[in-house]
Amino acid sequence: MLEYHVLQGTYESSAITNMSSFIPTALTNMTYTNVTGGQRVEAIMRGSNVEFIGGLLQNVSVVQANLSFSGGVIHVIDGVLTLPQNVSSTLIDAGLSSAFGALNDTGILDTANGLGNVTIFAPDNRYIKGQFQTKTTLTSV
Repeated sequence: MLEYHVLQGTYESSAITNMSSFIPTALTNMTYTNVTGGQRVEAIMRGSNVEFIGGLLQNVSVVQANLSFSGGVIHVIDGVLTLPQNVSSTLIDAGLSSAFGALNDTGILDTANGLGNVTIFAPDNRYIKGQFQTKTTLTSV
């Protein structure tokens, strides 16, 4: 988790703009990430606040910026960034049980959990129900 809080490069608060940027972290261990180049966090300026957004879409704000040291800068934040989850857990936590069931029943879920750098379009449950005959229950997660 600590590696997820270390960015690759020096980013002073003045370098963060109102346009989202996705900055690679030091978390590159494939046990915890399957994203090429390591996990990333989103950085954005909202009003006068610099915010970082983790993989579970929780925001932390910088409460004290630009504490310089010989190797870069430290930003004091008001929370802890939680590591992103795999596809299965993310679908369930987002309430997308029908997409989870459809991907699982078609054999795509295990593949998606093992891939990096993918985008998945997961229809809301009300749009996917009836399209697949799901046999999977949420207890199998």
